[in-house]
Amino acid sequence: MSLYRLKYFVSVAKLKSFTKAARECHIAQSAISQQINLLERELGVELFYRDSHKVELTAAGQVYYEDAKAIIERNALSVEKMRRIARGEKGTLTIGICGYEEESIFIDRIRRFHKAKPDIQLKFLPANYEGYEKGLNSCRYDLIFSWPYDFENHAEIGYRKLMESETGIILSREHYLAERKNITIEELSIQTHILISPLENTRLYDHYLHFFRQADYPEHIIRVQNASVLRMMVEMNQGISVVPRLGLQLNRELVLKETPVPDHKIETGLIYLKENQNPCLRNFLDYINISK
Repeated sequence: MSLYRLKYFVSVAKLKSFTKAARECHIAQSAISQQINLLERELGVELFYRDSHKVELTAAGQVYYEDAKAIIERNALSVEKMRRIARGEKGTLTIGICGYEEESIFIDRIRRFHKAKPDIQLKFLPANYEGYEKGLNSCRYDLIFSWPYDFENHAEIGYRKLMESETGIILSREHYLAERKNITIEELSIQTHILISPLENTRLYDHYLHFFRQADYPEHIIRVQNASVLRMMVEMNQGISVVPRLGLQLNRELVLKETPVPDHKIETGLIYLKENQNPCLRNFLDYINISK
């Protein structure tokens, strides 16, 4: 059944005139009469009483008129919903969180995006560094807040820089260096270091070790899956960690110390699959560009 035919029927029923309905629908009167006749044949009932003076709905026509208006309205809403999804104004955006300081560094941008695009549902999932690429390729995540070092100039994965931070050293208040005003690079190199799970052949691992370019590399490194475990182990005095200072939130179990390598910085941003077809992702990337 043609939606246009329903619209012609609703127009005639509303205006009680084929002539007026033809003008409203911008077609010839003979054409609208033909369409109504075809609709009545299709339904097997008469929808109008017709004479030379007036057009009135039959009882069946009155019932069908109410339903036809609802069908047209639902279709209009469905079309608008479809177009909004295609424009990335409605849908779901899945964000991977490693659990470091993303919530404090990026929460303001995410909050502003959600306020500007309230019909986009934001879904947050935990993400481990070693599973980033697989998670993006499988569409488990649309984007992940991450460090860039293993994804710069990647053929399939795009990266947007959001910030660059100076580094600091977090350690337990029970650590013997906690009361020290200045810590040397040599003292740091003999500590147990905790970092988030990159393998030794990753650029992120190399970036971490570059911090020790003026001394021996640390002999003891513990790799963990996420920042929650990292924090817990540092609090338990199982090691120390070099971390970005920006957005860092300390509790009473941790202290932050200045680094002896002030020019060593950590970059953070978001990564995404370049071929991801989710319009909400493109909408988010465009918003990030203009809301810096």
